[in-house]
Order: sequence, then C-alpha cells, then structure tokens
Amino acid sequence: MPLQINRSFIHGLDQLLLEKGVQPATFYRQAKINPSHFNQDDKLIPFYSELRLFEIASKYFSEPDFCLKLAERQYLAVLGPAHQAIRPQATVLESICAIQENLHLSVDGVQLELKATKDMALWTIHWAEPAIANINYAQDHAMAVLCVVMRALCGENWKPRAVYFEHPELSSISGFHRFFGSPIAFNNQFTGIAFDPACLEKANKIVTGTNLDQEDRPVRPMTDLTLPAQIKNVIALFIDNDACSIEKVAHHLSMSKRTIQRRLQEEQTNFKDLVNEVRSEQALQLMRNAHYSLAEIAAMIGYSQLSAFSRSFKRWHGVSPQSWRKLNPH
Repeated sequence: MPLQINRSFIHGLDQLLLEKGVQPATFYRQAKINPSHFNQDDKLIPFYSELRLFEIASKYFSEPDFCLKLAERQYLAVLGPAHQAIRPQATVLESICAIQENLHLSVDGVQLELKATKDMALWTIHWAEPAIANINYAQDHAMAVLCVVMRALCGENWKPRAVYFEHPELSSISGFHRFFGSPIAFNNQFTGIAFDPACLEKANKIVTGTNLDQEDRPVRPMTDLTLPAQIKNVIALFIDNDACSIEKVAHHLSMSKRTIQRRLQEEQTNFKDLVNEVRSEQALQLMRNAHYSLAEIAAMIGYSQLSAFSRSFKRWHGVSPQSWRKLNPH
C-alpha cells in the first residue's frame, strides 16, 4: 500500500492558490488527488501525490520556496491527529516527544529524532522510503513545518541556529533565508534543524483554542478583492460537494449569513448567482480538457445528474455541452 499523509499538511494551499489566481481543483487533479478530499482535513492522501502537488505549484509559479510560503500559513494543527497529543504548558521537550511518538497517526514512513547536548539541540527527520527522502519538496516542507512547530511552542520570535538539507542548493534561496532567518546548509548528510537547547525545559506557549487548533481560523482575507470576488473564490473551494453553502462561506470569511446577503444585495447580486458563475467558469475550463468526460465534469462542479448539468450549461452558454465540444475541438 502506498504511503499516506494527512491532508492537514497542505492546509492553507487552497487559499494560497486562489490568491495567485489559480483554481485549486486544477492542481489537485494534475496531482491525482481525489476531488472529494479537497476540503476534508481528516482525509489521508498519497504521500507522493502531496509532493507532486508541491512540484506542480513550484514550477508553475517559478517559486523554489513555494513550500515555505505555504508553511507561513500553517499552525500546529498542520500535524493532523499528532498535534492533539501536545498538552498546554508542558515543556517544549515534552511537546516534541509527544509529536514524535504520535506522528505515525498523521503520516506513514516518517520519523523525527531529537538529540540534545548542553550546547546544541538537533531535530532531524528520517523517511522510510529513500525515494521520498531525495525529493526536494519533502525536505523543504518538512523543515518549514518543524520551524512552524517550534515557533508555536517557543514563540513567534524563535529562530533555528542552522537548517540542513540533503538536496543540492537551489537556483534561488533568498526565500529560504527570509523564512528560516538562519544559516542554511545544502548537500548535507542529514535533514534537520539545529537550535538552542535552553528552550527545551521551558513551558510551551500553547493556549487551548488559539494556536493549538486551526479549524475555526478564518481564511486569510483578500482585501484587494471585492466581496463578490472573495465569495466566488471560497465557493470554488467547495463547489464539488454539498458543503458549498452560504453558511460555510460566511464562516470562512468571518461574516454572518445575513451580512453577506445584505451586502450582495447592495452589489445587485446574490449567492445563488455567484454559485452559478463559478460553475459556469469552471465548466468551461474543464471542458477544454478532453481527459474529463461530461459526467466527471458534472460531478466536479457539484451536479449529481448529468442531465441537470447539461441543462445548466445550455442556459449559461447557449449550446449543450456535447455541441460545445464539437464546436471547440481539442
């Protein structure tokens, strides 16, 4: 059975892609991740699919530090079920040990090892499959997540003394220096972070209900977008299933349902119209890819019946989806 990883490790990716003008579904499908898993953080996805997702995004945007930009949006709950073993006010050492002992609940084939002397602490990562260990994106995101964890445990101003990667130096590492704020070594014999061991005996800075849990954190606001545009971006996250509701969108935008309805009325539109706009736009995007059948496209934009999708498509674009494909050969 292929190695699995909790979807929590890519929490925040949807919003990051939307802010960059890309519909998340496009990259997920290229990485062969089931659309039903898009917005369910308790789901497991193939480890290689997650890394393929990082590769697609990094190359598409020409951003070698893409994994670090994702990690900037993540919290302790990126660890999935493993983070629930951390007790508020436990020492940092106890917290790290709890993560190491429970990491298997969140990801297959990964082990963390902490070694500490009076002068230096070294937290390293080991993969059961060498093929994964040799993938840049696995190392980059793993080191970024370890720093996210340490900043949650020790405070936002925490910095490592050094960060070590086994992979060769990349074409641009300015983003790495900005994220880690420490010396970085490539072509190393191990992957890990070194830091001051004095922090290990201190109580962690976890406060229940704040940086321990992320489920209730709102999506980062997109202040440069109009409200209808913001709503459409959130709708796009949930369009393929029943979770696409005004209540869900309101929660993610930290607004009430009534406020959204009132402000959309002021914009001379409504939630149903925005849902249809998103479906129409995504339908055209998917129709241009001959890999998808009409039934698959219907399901991906939230229709349980092909006939209902066909009627909607004709209303949006004046022709049936079958006729549209004949008029627009791939």
